[in-house]
Amino acid sequence: MWDVYDSKGVLLLHKGYVIETDKQLDILLARGIFHISDTMPEPDTGKPIHREESSPFQLIDQIYPRLEKWICSSLPETEKEFPSKIMGLCSSLQRACAQDAEATLSTIVLGPAGRYSIKHSVDVAIVCELIGQALKMSVDERLSMIAAAMTENIAMTELSDILYSQAAPLSDEQREFVHAHPASGVERLKALGVNDPLWLSAVLSHHQSSDGRGYPNGVKGESIPVSARLIAISDLFCAKVSGRSYRQPLSSHQAMQFVFSAGEGQIDADIAELFVKTLGIYLPGTFVCLTNSQIAVVTRRGEKIQFPIVYAVTGRDGMPLPGPVYRDTSHPDCGIARVIPASEVTVKVNRYQLWGYSDFNPRR
Repeated sequence: MWDVYDSKGVLLLHKGYVIETDKQLDILLARGIFHISDTMPEPDTGKPIHREESSPFQLIDQIYPRLEKWICSSLPETEKEFPSKIMGLCSSLQRACAQDAEATLSTIVLGPAGRYSIKHSVDVAIVCELIGQALKMSVDERLSMIAAAMTENIAMTELSDILYSQAAPLSDEQREFVHAHPASGVERLKALGVNDPLWLSAVLSHHQSSDGRGYPNGVKGESIPVSARLIAISDLFCAKVSGRSYRQPLSSHQAMQFVFSAGEGQIDADIAELFVKTLGIYLPGTFVCLTNSQIAVVTRRGEKIQFPIVYAVTGRDGMPLPGPVYRDTSHPDCGIARVIPASEVTVKVNRYQLWGYSDFNPRR
């Protein structure tokens, strides 16, 4: 077994990773398998490559600028390589989720600040990948679905960023643009060389509704692809937990309640249950105030969903601790008193420490 690199020395796959489908192999071939060896190739800069397994944070953080480049660029070479490049990003996202699902989920809350339209698409793709796993969807189905999640708003990227900061209701022109974006998005993707029917149908139908009141063409019920339904739910959930520039985010529990009440009668009960089981009541990365007045970060689900694994990052006096300290949320003295929006937390946290991807490995 060997590590796999491209012609520039960029690591594509770690030794031991199993290629499960022809689509995954096609992605690698499209990116150009140049060097397969148990010895690291020298990069163009001549600097040595740090041989350390990429953390899920590194994998996801690298997706944002690359997705923005491929979504927003109109260069001829972009159009030629677009499908394979997006699928390459999807493969990286799947690797992050496979390595550590809860650390990957935490990037929804703790990911770096950047362009909202891009980060939101990646957030939605992460949730779709994990719910798709729970639904036993095949690897290829999930690849097509998360490619659709990453490109669902390709026809309204700039408007998405505007609406993030717009507290006023949509204008008539904006509303018309929003209603048209699924169909215009499909046309844009086709022009960029996308011919995957699952990818295209999910983008076209991600705003359809089971009662037929969705858009662009009023498809309803079982006629809506499962992948499109998952994108729709994940889209709304991620929008609520991310908030807006003028509105505080909801806690994951509040967001789930909103999503399921808003879609009452339209969301399959089994999918709703999977959302709770997969994402937890407290989304990883959530800041919470404990009953002892310490601020802590949720890192993983606990044995009981109401008692997640958390690590305190401040003392009772609000001062930063030298390192994360495990707290048992099932104990009355360390129970969760309330959720705190990340924007209200002044202490800086180290994601790598909290999830054990550094020299400091938190222990329970």
